[in-house]
Amino acid sequence: MKTDFQLPPEEQLNGDNFENWIVKINNALKARKLLKYVNKNILKKYKNIKDLENLPDNKRKEILKRRKRVKAKDALASDIIFNNVNKDVFDFIKRDENAYFRMKKLIKLYKRQDAFSIQNWMKKLNSIKAENLHECSNKLNQIIEIFKLLESHNHVLSNQEKLSIMYNSLPDDLQNLIMPSVDQNANEFYNEINKKLTFKLYLKNQNNQNNQNQNIYQNPVYSIETKHNKIHKHNNSDNENSKNEKFCYICNRNGHTTKKCNLNPKNPLSYYHKFYVEYLQKYKSQKKNKNKNKEINLAVNNNNNQENDNE
Repeated sequence: MKTDFQLPPEEQLNGDNFENWIVKINNALKARKLLKYVNKNILKKYKNIKDLENLPDNKRKEILKRRKRVKAKDALASDIIFNNVNKDVFDFIKRDENAYFRMKKLIKLYKRQDAFSIQNWMKKLNSIKAENLHECSNKLNQIIEIFKLLESHNHVLSNQEKLSIMYNSLPDDLQNLIMPSVDQNANEFYNEINKKLTFKLYLKNQNNQNNQNQNIYQNPVYSIETKHNKIHKHNNSDNENSKNEKFCYICNRNGHTTKKCNLNPKNPLSYYHKFYVEYLQKYKSQKKNKNKNKEINLAVNNNNNQENDNE
């Protein structure tokens, strides 16, 4: 079965034409016998099938075959939705689990109610909060879509309100790295958040890699011979690359070294260098304060001990 249904660009979902769009999409899904996949979460009962090992072979094979068929049809239904929305809407729904949740989100966001409540949408905006760095992009896309929805109902938020809502949606560790300025608009702040987010995720990945390497070398099972082989292999690869041309181990590309890579925050010419400097300064300041507190606590303890001795 092919998903050959595609609306003209002007009829694809853009947020303002949902009522006409949903009729055409439902007809296309119904003609392909896929409508039930957006009206009901069909995949739910196939998500966690327990005790398959205890079933007879023929029964187990039948269930697995049915699950594979259901997943394929759900993918087709999702494909019809993806092919008939614009890029902003696609970014908004692409991370959802299946066709049912994608359509459910679109209906919740774009379906016009008889009594459109500005208050409810403002409450929704103020409640959006990313729990971690990986949720940031999805949460920001939700906020941008609600901004557009409010504007379609002639309720335009001020630039300061938009910046405040976007900033409050960020997790605490990202809020410490970024602060909106008065002369920024929402789109500029959105782009700045994404750049800082990329840098923050890079640092997190680097720390994870360092911790993994440290755990490997601290493992007593990790023999000296294994260490030697890995180091020797790494040196050989460096020599081979140096004979041919320069190679970067960050972006895995030829033509420049790791030291001069634009993604390396230690490179002064890199966009991320200023964030790296801020990070180092903050780290040194925290370490200095921690040492100072230790000295103060030690002095207090010594005084207390002297007083006890005198008594």
